[in-house]
Amino acid sequence: MNEWLELYLEHYRAIRRDGLSLSELVQNHIPEQLRPALKDLGMIMLRPDAVLNGMGPYLLDYLETTYGIVPLALKIVLLTPDRFDALYRLKIHFFADNIWLHHRVFEQAPCAAFLVAGAPGDAPSLCEHLDTIKGASTPIQGADWQLRTLGGRQSSFHAVIHTSEDPAALIYESTLFFSWQTIREALQVVHNHRETGVALPAIERSYRNLLLTYEPKEHLTVFAHLLLIKQKILAALLIDSPALPENQLKQLLDHTRAAFLQLQGRSYREQRDAFIRCVQAERTPLQELIQRAEEQLPRQLGAALAGAQRGCPGGTSQRWGAIDQTLATVLLLYSIWYLSGYEVYEQDSGTRLFEVLAQHNVPLSPWQQTLVQSGLRGDINLSARWGNDQLFPLA
Repeated sequence: MNEWLELYLEHYRAIRRDGLSLSELVQNHIPEQLRPALKDLGMIMLRPDAVLNGMGPYLLDYLETTYGIVPLALKIVLLTPDRFDALYRLKIHFFADNIWLHHRVFEQAPCAAFLVAGAPGDAPSLCEHLDTIKGASTPIQGADWQLRTLGGRQSSFHAVIHTSEDPAALIYESTLFFSWQTIREALQVVHNHRETGVALPAIERSYRNLLLTYEPKEHLTVFAHLLLIKQKILAALLIDSPALPENQLKQLLDHTRAAFLQLQGRSYREQRDAFIRCVQAERTPLQELIQRAEEQLPRQLGAALAGAQRGCPGGTSQRWGAIDQTLATVLLLYSIWYLSGYEVYEQDSGTRLFEVLAQHNVPLSPWQQTLVQSGLRGDINLSARWGNDQLFPLA
């Protein structure tokens, strides 16, 4: 193990996962040649207030344009109390009396975790550089150039952003959100950048910004919400499904976005008819993508399982995660299929659909869930009738 890294990990020596220390986990999961890249990798987490107030895209752009720090991977997740407690495990004693309020804050909206890469500036590591850029925990000490101030901090409990403070914290915290495979891939990108100077491949701005739009403020109809959700699913696929043809996904995204914009100012019936025209045009391209994804499944599943360890601490968890990630592309495409009304959704009340979306960077607000459920039961249900009228006359 690298001596410099062991010094950071010493602070976490009491923590064990799957019976192993963080030092042992690093040895098992991160090849020695990639460990120096931990100095140029960091993790930031946009907290719920930054997602709700729409400042997330601005803060990411600020990091990239001002400091050259770019996002390589993201995970949007509703942080449950147990995961919140795990994230702040070593600091929870500072605010234990008010932990219930922190839990309440994180119940209001998802947070967005990013693996980011860039030069550490004058600091020993990018994590420590980000810790300075982030700003102080107390709002009365924030400087104008720091992220917590720029993000429009609303109170002492609404801290805008979290960053991993050093490489050991990065290892501990990032593995609460990302798989070891994703972390290794990010480290490989950083390693290649350090060795050859090849540009860091930042996540496309328009895709990440779309996913950071949690719930629109406008009073939109069910059809507008469905088109917006479909755009977000396509953005998630463009980020995380490299095996699918990018040009076809982009064409579908552009078509869905154009249809969404055409709904503004129209009546419910006009929006329904425009939605029908949209999904009629998208049906064949979507079928082709689904067929392609289904055909790739056996090979991809075999490759994913071959790369996951068997018979070792955490091995089953790795294999489970590999299977989930392999199925994600097909399940997201199926979600678009149902949200287009091509087929009646009969799995359940929508719970399974919402779980798939939440697991893959498209969590829906409770209000959006009721709108989708209304659509599945009525507005885009081929079998739904109101008297003698068919609610959704899709040919």
